[in-house]
Amino acid sequence: YLVDDILLGPLEDVALFLNEKLITRKHASEMFQTYVRLCAENPAIQEYIKAIRRKPGDEDIYSGFDELYKLICTPATRN
Repeated sequence: YLVDDILLGPLEDVALFLNEKLITRKHASEMFQTYVRLCAENPAIQEYIKAIRRKPGDEDIYSGFDELYKLICTPATRN
């Protein structure tokens, strides 16, 4: 559960803060882009997320993290 508690859970929180407009996309990008990219592009973390999503009812777990990655780490949405 270290991956949940230390990495992905807090990044889900960042996605929630961004969605609720408690922080700006610029701030999220400047402060968390490196961490989001490292987690999202890490093969072991990708497999971990896939494994969790196989459980019934957990198909959308870490969807906020996915959206955060798209918003602050992909070239088309960074600007």
